[in-house]
Amino acid sequence: MARDRLRVVGPALIEIPKMPALQLALLEAAIEPHRANRRFAIQFATMDWPVRSVLLPSLERLAGDEDPAVRAQVAMALRGVPGGLPSVERLIGVLQGDQVSVVREAARSPYRSDADGDRVLPQHTDAQSP
Repeated sequence: MARDRLRVVGPALIEIPKMPALQLALLEAAIEPHRANRRFAIQFATMDWPVRSVLLPSLERLAGDEDPAVRAQVAMALRGVPGGLPSVERLIGVLQGDQVSVVREAARSPYRSDADGDRVLPQHTDAQSP
């Protein structure tokens, strides 16, 4: 069922990637635990940076999912939300304390986006360079 929805919604999302209604539809479909391709739906819905704050309520619901792969995908999606929002910081903190290591590591990622949507990479010094 989710695969069928993605076949219908996916091409439109590719053509019009910044439509919040389509992104929300993908996240809402991913909330139902019996659906297939839930992780991909989250990834596809949050691929544009910065991730819209309107998606946060759905991401919060998905952050409590039983499937660690879904929680890890939510943690990766949160990397694209500009910093400074208390609800995002709280959610990242919760995911950083997850019992599953892949979720914790995804939530600890230092990559975020700034207000313009550009990726903010951690500062490297000469001592950190490979």
